[in-house]
Amino acid sequence: MTKRYLITFLLLSIQSLVFAQIPTGNQLGGLDDKPFFQEEDTVKQEKRPGRKILDDSTKLVYGPHTTQYFYQDDWFENRTVFNVIDTGLTNLHRYNYVARNGYASQDLGTLGTAIKPLYFQVPAKLGTRLGLNYLAPYLVTPEKVRYFNSKSPYTDWYYAQGGGKRSILDIEFARNINPNWSAGFLFHRITSRILAGQHPQGSRRDNRQGDHQTFLMHTSYHSPNGKYKIMGHFSAFTHTINETGGIQVQSLLDENRDYDDLFTLDRAEFINQLKNVKTYQRQSKIHLYHEYSLLDSTTVQLFQEVDLDYNKFWFGDENLSENLGFYENIGARDLSSLSQLTSTYNQILFNEVNHRIGVKGRKTKFFYALYHRFKRYKLNHEITLGSRVPIKLKDQHFLGGILDYQLSQDMQLRIESEASLGKNYFFSGLFNYKYLEGKFTRSVTEPTYMSSFYSGSLFYWDNDFESSVADKLYGAIKIPTEKLFFKPYVEVTNLNNYIYYDTASVPQQSGESISYLQVGFDLNYTTGKFHHTANALYTLHEDQDILRMPEFFANYQVYYERSAFNDNLHFQIGLDFHWHSAFYADAYNPVVQQFYLQDRQKVGNYVQADAFVNYRISRVRMFIKFTNIMEGMIKNGYYVTPNYMGQARQFEFGVHWLLFD
Repeated sequence: MTKRYLITFLLLSIQSLVFAQIPTGNQLGGLDDKPFFQEEDTVKQEKRPGRKILDDSTKLVYGPHTTQYFYQDDWFENRTVFNVIDTGLTNLHRYNYVARNGYASQDLGTLGTAIKPLYFQVPAKLGTRLGLNYLAPYLVTPEKVRYFNSKSPYTDWYYAQGGGKRSILDIEFARNINPNWSAGFLFHRITSRILAGQHPQGSRRDNRQGDHQTFLMHTSYHSPNGKYKIMGHFSAFTHTINETGGIQVQSLLDENRDYDDLFTLDRAEFINQLKNVKTYQRQSKIHLYHEYSLLDSTTVQLFQEVDLDYNKFWFGDENLSENLGFYENIGARDLSSLSQLTSTYNQILFNEVNHRIGVKGRKTKFFYALYHRFKRYKLNHEITLGSRVPIKLKDQHFLGGILDYQLSQDMQLRIESEASLGKNYFFSGLFNYKYLEGKFTRSVTEPTYMSSFYSGSLFYWDNDFESSVADKLYGAIKIPTEKLFFKPYVEVTNLNNYIYYDTASVPQQSGESISYLQVGFDLNYTTGKFHHTANALYTLHEDQDILRMPEFFANYQVYYERSAFNDNLHFQIGLDFHWHSAFYADAYNPVVQQFYLQDRQKVGNYVQADAFVNYRISRVRMFIKFTNIMEGMIKNGYYVTPNYMGQARQFEFGVHWLLFD
């Protein structure tokens, strides 16, 4: 299978290199004024339907500079400079979701599994939150949707083949129906297989761990005079995980063998803790935003935004009697009454209406927005098939505003705030200067539904928690030079009424204040054709009883970059390193889909090193990557979550192809 993928990849590379020998002008797609694709033609061509658009000099003008995209926030804040299609190579090899986030995330070792940030994130969303965020990075939320303004049909193909038969496929298409109206779609697919403990005689589906599909359709329109604008999208996704519970390790550990020694065994020989257990999430979303300028300028505008969300969360175990030992170890309640059952099931249906209406405007360097937000919820909890129990949730109202003042090209002041009619609110203040950056965030949020109430055959709780309070103060100094960018920063976080899941997977609320200090830096340095990027973080957090994170965290990347074959080939060759200190990382409970505290196994203190080649031939970008090249040098492997092994040394590759006609 791997040989077949490698041959296909090499054929694509050769084909692209052959086509790249055709003179195409600015192949590197820089931000100059030249078209990305130019082809001289000394013969005058007649305009015919379906032919490429030609300018007066008969040069083809389709390319990244004829295709722009924008987000809803660009329209909302009346920004006039839109985004150009990215043709760069930096971090192209970081295709999986942990690597994309700078390795500051924790998953279950492969694509499509539960994932969480390594460090606490201040919640910015007010109102009733379900609290099932284990798939958040895989979801396409409204602020991530790209809308296009393209002078030709635009197609974006992306495929990454990772080790262990995991893959990502993205297909995006967009085109302008007329100069004011555009439409497009996105298809996103993730698949992965179990890294350790596969069924020896199992089929592909038996050994598949994650399976994700997203389909999204979007459109945008603005009137000829620009006073009215409307955009919207419909999206639907399904995500299925064959939960393994991690590998069974307790029977393999003894005085002469610890967790790290297990990597000397064949991964196919391991036995997973769960069998025939699945979690499933489905969501359908309808999103609409439009605005109207009351005057001939953007000084006073009315806007409205509507979201309709339909969510289904499902857990099922068809092999309950054999899996009871696992549930007992993670803190499930008295299981004696379940010993005769063969299966168990739990489902949550959560629908939400989010409506925002207000007034906004921009006057030169000043932007403002004032709005009212309304939320309505519908929730049903289903413990056995057909026994749907409706949970009554109150409608909620919020008032909010944004003030943004660009004092100069190098100085910005920004304030955002939103408050419920009760005591919960969010506030953020930002100061940004050429050499300085500061931000303060305060969030007072009500407990999530999952932390407040859960009823199932394996777990049950009914809590009356207070609102949680989070304060974060951030400051940085930016030192830019011709070859060096250095940004040291410091961050102080204080939490009150913090809610967490204890070692029995049951939510608790801390009655004490939790504070910690973080000091770090970001670095970019170029010398000749060599590029160095690094970031490091030190966390001073003496009390790790209920909030755990690594004390030290570091990334370092070095690569050599140049062009060849008359600039038809542009490439990077480099190494990518990541390391964080050992700590008691949270374990994962698939029943309630939450990470929880554990005191059995430390994770970390392992250098993950990848060797990569990123290159571009014409409009095709590709990467070749050897992951975990230091395996066996210092240690034989690593864990990403207790009982879940990280990826072994493997070959990976990816292709990103842009088409503009």
